[in-house]
Amino acid sequence: MKRRSTPKPATPGPLFDPPGQKLEGEAAKPFLLRYLANSTFTDCPAGFPACSVENLYSHTETTYRYCRLTMTSGADIINPPQGYAVDAAVVNPDGSWAFRERVENYSNVSAYEWEISADGVVRGAYQFQPNSEIEQIGPLQYVSGARDCSF
Repeated sequence: MKRRSTPKPATPGPLFDPPGQKLEGEAAKPFLLRYLANSTFTDCPAGFPACSVENLYSHTETTYRYCRLTMTSGADIINPPQGYAVDAAVVNPDGSWAFRERVENYSNVSAYEWEISADGVVRGAYQFQPNSEIEQIGPLQYVSGARDCSF
């Protein structure tokens, strides 16, 4: 009688398909459309209310949204979707990537710089307007799918 072998669990692949070469500018756009255009950077990957507070930065192909969801009534920050533009982008051979974006925030244009590791850890920097203080963001986690701040 032949003994059955126990199947091994599937080994997860990389979070982002590594391009094997450095991509910049226009060459990085297909990668950004695939991974940025429908994504969320969050400190609560399970989503609120699994955590008592969630900060999330969400991207669709044309809009950006920042939200801070809490258990405290009236303390949430839920910004409406804003337009954004990517100024610079680089994708590294290992699948890690970085980009700079401008976000139209009412009559102001804010700047963000994001670095996303090959395993999806996100670190960022935010500047509300030119000459204002730069705020460090993260670490956060990349999650596929844009979240809309509802729970």
